[in-house]
Amino acid sequence: MYSLGEFDVAKQYLDSKRREWKESKLRVASLPLYKKIGHYDAMISQVYSLSQESRRELIEENPTYAFPTPYKEEVKAAAKKFNVEPELIYAISRQESAFNQHARSWADAFGVMQIIPEKAKILGQRYQIPYRDHDDLFTPQTNVLLGASLLNELNKMFDGIFPLYVASYNASDSAVRKWYKERYSGDLIEFIEMIPYAETRKYVKLVMRNFFIYKKINSSESIEFTTNFFTSQLN
Repeated sequence: MYSLGEFDVAKQYLDSKRREWKESKLRVASLPLYKKIGHYDAMISQVYSLSQESRRELIEENPTYAFPTPYKEEVKAAAKKFNVEPELIYAISRQESAFNQHARSWADAFGVMQIIPEKAKILGQRYQIPYRDHDDLFTPQTNVLLGASLLNELNKMFDGIFPLYVASYNASDSAVRKWYKERYSGDLIEFIEMIPYAETRKYVKLVMRNFFIYKKINSSESIEFTTNFFTSQLN
């Protein structure tokens, strides 16, 4: 099926077989197939169906099964155009859609980076990104460009403070401004714990985790959590 270009049929076949794979070794053996056909969300789900010990061993040996890096050219181009680190684009995309380019949320956000059509129209006009309607958001090239442009805007809006612009990607900039005004007391880590939306609070933590893992994947050097981390991104 893959050799014939029947990617959707191949995805359906793998999804139907998942319930039959009771043994960890069968699930692990299936991962290269998921990766080859671009079924990234199911691949990640398969990794997390393993026992904690098996999952840890797998991620240590090959982290890209749990933290894939697809759409490399699209991410590279968007990162360069909007001065956004590619690892951040990957970190956000993994959390938003698990790299499912056809994802659509209950809030009508679409594609890899879960862009809302109304926002896409504004960003498209502002940055000359070709955009006609929501169907364009299922194209990774368009979606990632729009997502990177939004990240760039939010970064500038919040002076490069990582938890604030990441939180605003999930919630809204007005909500984050309100929380910051009412709850920030000088400690950004404490502020994360005081975010009132449980979803956004968890989102910021997971994007941060993703970001550091992608940094590690893309670097041959050790990655350290520096004291100025929160205010040094995208500057």
